[in-house]
Amino acid sequence: MGYVLVATENELQDRLANGGCRVAAGMTDMYPSGQLPGSTESVVDISQVSSLRDISCTDGAWRIGTTVRWSDVRVYPWPAGLEMLAEVASQVGAVQVQNAATVGGNLCNASPAADGMPVLLALGATVELWSVRGVREMLLSDFITGVRRTALEPGEYLRAICFKNNEDAVASAFCKLGLRQYLVISIAMAAGQLRCDSAGCVSGISLALGACSPVATRLSDIEASIVGKPVSKSLIDEVTAERVASVISPIDDVRATAAYRRDAAVHVLRDTLARLVEAVA
Repeated sequence: MGYVLVATENELQDRLANGGCRVAAGMTDMYPSGQLPGSTESVVDISQVSSLRDISCTDGAWRIGTTVRWSDVRVYPWPAGLEMLAEVASQVGAVQVQNAATVGGNLCNASPAADGMPVLLALGATVELWSVRGVREMLLSDFITGVRRTALEPGEYLRAICFKNNEDAVASAFCKLGLRQYLVISIAMAAGQLRCDSAGCVSGISLALGACSPVATRLSDIEASIVGKPVSKSLIDEVTAERVASVISPIDDVRATAAYRRDAAVHVLRDTLARLVEAVA
């Protein structure tokens, strides 16, 4: 196994075009998980490519570079409606991990328990995929195709994550359940963003669950049942066990049974919605 540190995207694209390499940045999961490249592959370290590490908002759209660290996300001055980005960043491992782990790496790793997935999914995020062949854009929901699987093609890398700036968003929240509060892989987690009109009714809502299926998922049926209703605690009643069970497929593992996850998914989703309502009330 070789190791190459690149300084520019042109150098990165040239390396990828030649094949036989794997892109990495913080490497906080690659080594602990044992998912190292084979003896004929090289790790291409992109952590020093400055053009990939930036957070910006231009023309009504937010953009997070693939090598933005979670510690960067944690301290960024997010506006109302995007607070959950700082919340999730504060729960990605310890501070040492947050200082190394990247947003793009969290997605490309494609773990069912990736903390960033439900938050970015709830924001309707898209991804930019670059290669010497050009640029592709797709929904984040289409990018993660299964456990440890993505839509990346040979020679391609994730350059940025983008989402719209919903100016009418008034609140967001992230809830995570694990065996302890910090330094833990999620048993179940949920994220949501709430938007309101001038009459105090829900003009839009997005809810997502993670760690309860091979990939994180949106709760479209529940979202549709809430839109147009006044913001009140009664909205929480829209989160039923039947509706949640219809969109998740939990498994038994060392952290929890599938049955426990089904119950946990309902509770974290209801807790998330309760926080959204409380923020507006």
